[in-house]
Amino acid sequence: MKTIRDGLCVLLILSLAFLPLGVGLCACFGLQFELASESFGAWLPALLALGLMILCLIEKDPERSGLSGSLLAAAAPLALLHALILWQKTDGSRGIALVMILCALCSFVISAVRGKPKAWKTFCLALAGILFVPYCYFTFFSLWAGGYDEAKVTHSLSSPGGQYEARMIEDVQSVNYHHYVEVHENRKLDAGIFTIEKAPIRIQPDYWNGTEIQIAWKDDSHLIVNGREYPIA
Repeated sequence: MKTIRDGLCVLLILSLAFLPLGVGLCACFGLQFELASESFGAWLPALLALGLMILCLIEKDPERSGLSGSLLAAAAPLALLHALILWQKTDGSRGIALVMILCALCSFVISAVRGKPKAWKTFCLALAGILFVPYCYFTFFSLWAGGYDEAKVTHSLSSPGGQYEARMIEDVQSVNYHHYVEVHENRKLDAGIFTIEKAPIRIQPDYWNGTEIQIAWKDDSHLIVNGREYPIA
């Protein structure tokens, strides 16, 4: 049982750390990291956490290596961080929120019951407590309002050479900017379970009088929005 528990422990930590690490590392280089399936990204760690929690609670011999105990202690903050990032990427999906509640609860039990050493466990639980505040807010919003409306692409226009695509976005949830333009590069790394692409360039027109934003390509490296030229490359 110890071997099964240690294996589940490693798989759980990897599944919880994968999205935060991917998003964080890519952001440092101006890239955008996306999971191929957000549902799979929610269910996999939730089921692993549930199975590991059951094993930890029924295991008669609590002895474990220091590394295993340290990983178990880190489960709670990683689960909340993973949930917050996934919540943002799924526009506050109610279904994702429910699955991540299961994951967070199981991970908290794992960290509290089997985390080691005591100082590291205390630090991890304190960090989880900090993350728990925004987690509760966003989870309540998802369950009460069912998330928020996804920004809609109202029109798109490819550059002459096809390297870029300009998309007019309507975001009803935005406080200040309801309409803007995003320029995406038509090139990405597809690894099957995740994709990496250059972060889109956002252009907010200097003025907007309620009519549709006008966009046109001057060439592959310059976009004209409402008569003003913006360099892209």
